Amino acid sequence: MIQISMKDAVQIVDGIKRGTPPPVRLIHHLHVGRQRWLEGMAWYLDAAKDHDLSAVRFIIGEYGNGKTHFLRMTAHMALERRFVVCEVTLSPDGRVRLDRFDIIWQEMMSNLATPESDGEREGIEAILNRWCERVAQSPEQLQRALVELERIPKLDPDFRQALRGYLRAWLEEGDRDSYLQWFKGDPIKPRGVRVRIDRTNARTMLRSLVQFFKHLGYSGLVLFLDELELIMRQ
Repeated sequence: MIQISMKDAVQIVDGIKRGTPPPVRLIHHLHVGRQRWLEGMAWYLDAAKDHDLSAVRFIIGEYGNGKTHFLRMTAHMALERRFVVCEVTLSPDGRVRLDRFDIIWQEMMSNLATPESDGEREGIEAILNRWCERVAQSPEQLQRALVELERIPKLDPDFRQALRGYLRAWLEEGDRDSYLQWFKGDPIKPRGVRVRIDRTNARTMLRSLVQFFKHLGYSGLVLFLDELELIMRQ
């Protein structure tokens, strides 16, 4: 029998009362059925992990049919395969919308979750800091990390420079904030970085982000966009 703590059980029940699915790390405790759908999503995840493929899938259903629940079950399976996952919910007030890539990017950078965070969102800062803690323990390790950084394929030059600057600032206890703000999508250009992240370089920056995650040992990125039907009203 699967054991679950009282704290987690209460969190699940409270979510049911509010009409919201449990968080990703608990979702499997409340899931039954849809096995064929899950097997299909598992196939896509394995294809992305093992064969460097990508895919876009749409989940269609009426309100209350369990679309968000299914997305989080997929996120649970993605974390088991060492993907970074991210859930972005479009907003009825129009602040978070598909044609506002700058806002979508900012939401992504805040909502990133990893196996290390047990599916809880930790954001880009925690991922960068964990990387720095691992590779910047001495000048020799830093130099090795910088060499490896140059070898990451398909990395945008400015994305690479921002990583380089953040890493150096970590070791030298310098100003990391400007680089962090750049990664988060703020309209600034830290030292050595020529562009800001916006819709003109969206595809390149997203690809660079995925390549960086793979360099860190993750299988890739799984991005979930919820409440997509709101685009019909925007």
